[in-house]
Amino acid sequence: MTPAVVAGGAPALALPALENLVLHYAGYLVTGAGAAPIASARLSVSVADQRYRISLSVDSFLADLVYSSEGRVDASGLHPELYSEARKIPFRSRRVRSVRLRETDDPARAGHAADDVLWVPPGTQDRVSLLFQYTLLARADRDVLRAGAERSIPFARVSDVTPSRWVAGPAERVRALDADEPFEGPFAHRVARVADAQATVDVAFWLWAGERHLPLILQFTEKERSLRFVATAIA
Repeated sequence: MTPAVVAGGAPALALPALENLVLHYAGYLVTGAGAAPIASARLSVSVADQRYRISLSVDSFLADLVYSSEGRVDASGLHPELYSEARKIPFRSRRVRSVRLRETDDPARAGHAADDVLWVPPGTQDRVSLLFQYTLLARADRDVLRAGAERSIPFARVSDVTPSRWVAGPAERVRALDADEPFEGPFAHRVARVADAQATVDVAFWLWAGERHLPLILQFTEKERSLRFVATAIA
């Protein structure tokens, strides 16, 4: 069966409002030998005066990481204007990288950088804004999470912007990874980046199948090892 394809670009219908919230996660290193807790994370969203700020903070004995996105909010969702990454490794100085994103309708200009500005196509998302853009799209149209539904989204990093495709899977039960804490949580839809020749890390997230469609699981996989964050509290 050919997957249903959801067209890229601005959605035809107005998206619902993004609300202030905080999600807390437990982080695990998942290998063939099992899952080991190695980190915690906090994902926060604040919205005011048609502006948003999203921050994902990861605390681990390996490194402390912060990813943040700031920009505009309108009826078509999130428009990132500033994306930054911060990393602090023990015994080393904190490293911060950031870029200002500017939308352009000119395909010849998109992808070019000057000083600290990166020109990007309309609809571009970054590492953290993409989670909640998908949340808003799913709230507006449940078909976005229909198994096999795909969406093309320009994906911005600190140094470049590239095409990306994401495909939704069927709803599945969220389970705890601690063997001594048997737990079955709510159902969520897995949304995975379709791999391409340049990708070295597989990225996926699970959106709550309930009304809010919040990101309950974040996962990054490389060489048969996964770093998985499972939501433990929502405020």
